[in-house]
Amino acid sequence: ARHAGVVTGVHWRGGDVAYSCAADRRLIAWDVKTGAEMATLVAQRPIISMSVCEDFAALGLDDGSVVLCSLSPMREMFSFDAHDSATSAVKLVTVSMLITSDASGEVKLWRLDEDESTGRRCTLFKGHSAPVVCLDGDAEKIVSGARDGTVRVWDIESESLRFMLRGFTAYIGSVQCSPSWLIADGTNNAVVLMDFGAQGDGEDEAASSS
Repeated sequence: ARHAGVVTGVHWRGGDVAYSCAADRRLIAWDVKTGAEMATLVAQRPIISMSVCEDFAALGLDDGSVVLCSLSPMREMFSFDAHDSATSAVKLVTVSMLITSDASGEVKLWRLDEDESTGRRCTLFKGHSAPVVCLDGDAEKIVSGARDGTVRVWDIESESLRFMLRGFTAYIGSVQCSPSWLIADGTNNAVVLMDFGAQGDGEDEAASSS
């Protein structure tokens, strides 16, 4: 079994079901043991990015929109316009907290449990000068990596940049954070590991270890 377009996201946390999405507009649930297609959701546009939290998934589409869906049963719940260009990365931190980014360098925090008329519904973080390709975050911070060769850590409460790591190549592909650590690739075959407990203020050069 296979997609009819470039695969843009996969998710598996053990168990009998794995998920994949692709530019063919399909989100598919696969039986891990047999490889059979168990369920399929077809989006309106090609799927560029995906993030899963609990039994829910966020899909970023090539027209800047985002689709929220349940995985069991697999169905679309709602969608909304998030960006003016392709939604390059998504991170569903909790079922009510979503981070998205686009090809222009924007990063947005969406509080899905807030009414659309409130100012807390969406917070915009601007600073990247190239497409954002990876996101992570928690209740206090957002981490974004972009083709401009930087990883930026944003403070959610103050809605501002905590600090920026430079020294990455344009081929950075992933970031992951915990309450005290950050790890990222994209430094000419090296991996960056940072301890938030030892952070300073402002901009720092990336310190890497292989």
